[in-house]
Amino acid sequence: MTSRVKFGFKKTPDGYFLVIIPVDVFNALREQKSYLFEKTIAEYVGAEVFVKTRSRRLALEIARKAALLISNKNS
Repeated sequence: MTSRVKFGFKKTPDGYFLVIIPVDVFNALREQKSYLFEKTIAEYVGAEVFVKTRSRRLALEIARKAALLISNKNS
């Protein structure tokens, strides 16, 4: 299991921005800030969640919040 956030600034071929985060971080973020995931598609793939959204700004905000949550958990 990886405990890092993966985010690229390029769109996928189907037109979405993709953020890959661990399942436990996704669940914690969804409980704390559910408004972030109103306009997203979440796909569970093993121990990670692929979060797809059309908005680059929203994808970046999700990636930043997830990275902050991971760093707080590790310290």
